[in-house]
Amino acid sequence: MRIAKVLEIPIVSLFSQEEQEQVTVIKKDNRTKIRFADINMEYQFVTPFSRTKNTCTQMEIICFCLGPKSWGSSKVQFHEEAAECVLVTKGTLEYHINDTVHVLHEGDSIYLPPKTYHQLYNPTDDDTEAIGVISPAEY
Repeated sequence: MRIAKVLEIPIVSLFSQEEQEQVTVIKKDNRTKIRFADINMEYQFVTPFSRTKNTCTQMEIICFCLGPKSWGSSKVQFHEEAAECVLVTKGTLEYHINDTVHVLHEGDSIYLPPKTYHQLYNPTDDDTEAIGVISPAEY
């Protein structure tokens, strides 16, 4: 992540193969996937992304899987200028926001305005799957 910050590019551009500026179809098997080394989570990018901030998409849609009894990050997260919306498609997901825990089950969703400090947790013994939308794109 530090390399991307220094270069002032989205982190995902380090993994992308080409610029996407037009109508784009991304087949399920061709999604960019990121598995995090320090947390039990995998991202699959549903929307195209770019190597430069100037041509980023207006939003990002990410399918993610969070392993059992796992946090989605090692520290509290927030998006300076982006809103976030998540739909749980399988399992249970907790959103920890300040002193409040919002428990989401399959079919539930949550919307967070920009600058909302949050942390995700899967309290169950099974994987949790969800679809997240971030707008404007950040990664």
